Amino acid sequence: MITDASLRRPAADAFATAMARLPASTANAIRSLGQLCRFREGDSMLRGGVAVGSVFLLLNGRARLAGITQDGEEVLLRWFLPCEFVGLASLLGQLPFSVEATAFGDVEAVQIDALALRHHLETDPQGALFFAGIVSAFASEFVELFIHFATGRLETRILLVLRRLAAHESPTLESDGVRLQVSQQEIAHAVGASRQRVSVELGKLEAEGFIRLGYRHLVVLKANPGIDGSSA
Repeated sequence: MITDASLRRPAADAFATAMARLPASTANAIRSLGQLCRFREGDSMLRGGVAVGSVFLLLNGRARLAGITQDGEEVLLRWFLPCEFVGLASLLGQLPFSVEATAFGDVEAVQIDALALRHHLETDPQGALFFAGIVSAFASEFVELFIHFATGRLETRILLVLRRLAAHESPTLESDGVRLQVSQQEIAHAVGASRQRVSVELGKLEAEGFIRLGYRHLVVLKANPGIDGSSA
């Protein structure tokens, strides 16, 4: 059971925000069913191809969502941030988790037994609809992503990834733009291209004034419309 007294800031603030968004009956169920858990960098939270035994509500830190190609390459899809649930689609659809969710740095989360939460949602239509809305938005996001990947040039795919990361990474705001803590190799994995090709394209974007490159980070400059951290 999770109580406000068992949490410290910033985890307590994230939990309060998440509970305020939920229907009252759903929030009470999560308080009752949830257990506080912690993960270290690189710990597996949910494994691909396995039915979820738990759903996680992130409170502090972030989880890395990635797929593995046939060649064994990891493809970064997005990060989950505080106040977001991990594993909902698998819970509602009673399907194996399709990718890998891994702790990125130290993570605090509420762990909720998947079967118990599903049983609760059978008598909580408001909560079920709320979670269905989250899953629907998530699916729409990935449909857009795949369309751009299938039809767009490499530059377009890179810009799309930067926009997604700016929207989901909880980025650092700087005077001239948004700082993303991401390496060129991670961007290459995310767009399905070689690091060399991505490096060339990023150099062009920097020359055109869209970004500023740094070591394991880049700044998306305010001159670049649509990826300033405000996109959904």
